[in-house]
Amino acid sequence: MDAAVVTVSRIAISEGGPAQPHLTYDAFARAGRNVPEFNYSAAREIFAKGAGSSEVATATQLGPTELKQLTHIEYFLRARGIKSVIVVTLEKTDTHVDTLEICLTYPVSFKQVTSIETISTALSALWIARVRGVLKVNHAVEHTTCPKAEVPPITRDILSFHNPLNLSRMEYSVCNLVATGSTRTEIREQLGISNSTLSTHLHNIFFKTRLKSFADLKSALVQQHEA
Repeated sequence: MDAAVVTVSRIAISEGGPAQPHLTYDAFARAGRNVPEFNYSAAREIFAKGAGSSEVATATQLGPTELKQLTHIEYFLRARGIKSVIVVTLEKTDTHVDTLEICLTYPVSFKQVTSIETISTALSALWIARVRGVLKVNHAVEHTTCPKAEVPPITRDILSFHNPLNLSRMEYSVCNLVATGSTRTEIREQLGISNSTLSTHLHNIFFKTRLKSFADLKSALVQQHEA
């Protein structure tokens, strides 16, 4: 079973939002492929949607249909051609759940899922018996002593015919309206969507372009529109 991405994530039970991986192996990044950094986890969304079990030593498998519903990480997965994700619950306490996530570029058979289930108890036992502090130390190293270089935003070809950012149809429509100078209110009225829906589309666009605000997006798109 050749994994494209393997992550160990910790979900803080008292906190909302997607779980953040603390240990990650990314075969695509190691091979020098131009892909967005894999810094999200599927585990919280899987459990929140009732698609898997958070009980220790259980394995949950998700295929393409289920993965499309994981809005926080769908972009990361699509960029790598991920077809299946297997989530193994390693440890569960009153404050957090630790998971192992295996991302594969091909559909997983029932036999393969069964094999993972068979060894999940051993994986869980090894994890629980580990030297404590591994996740905390790794997280500190990544975010303090070895800060990652900031990746510049994408400000060109956002509305290219080839759609290099894989914008959805609605995201593309939002960008088209922003490019003509439309305000948020005008965009909502023209597309017939709510403020929360527009905010979701803009959040996805900011993520894909690495732009930080509506003003930055408008500046980039207006320049393209006038070019």
